[in-house]
Amino acid sequence: MTTLLNLQVVELSELDKHGVRLMRQLLLTILLCDSEETMLSAFARVATSKALKLFREGLRLFLHHFVLRKSKDIEGTDMALLTVRVKLADSALSAMDRI
Repeated sequence: MTTLLNLQVVELSELDKHGVRLMRQLLLTILLCDSEETMLSAFARVATSKALKLFREGLRLFLHHFVLRKSKDIEGTDMALLTVRVKLADSALSAMDRI
């Protein structure tokens, strides 16, 4: 049996402490997954929608502020991978704005 998870609208600017922690964990899981292609496809889905422009901008800010800057507990190799992956995700998210 397959279960689908449907996340409704996420207002990044209105997240409480627990919401930020959940969103950060979700993004870390996506960013540090084994397949770079899988990670990029997740962000590309958001990047292709014109209706999600504000969400993309908020997500880019969230990645830099809450994922990169608040990741002092992540060790060397994973931190290097995380830095690279955030840059790739940021590029994917901003691709639509360059068109």
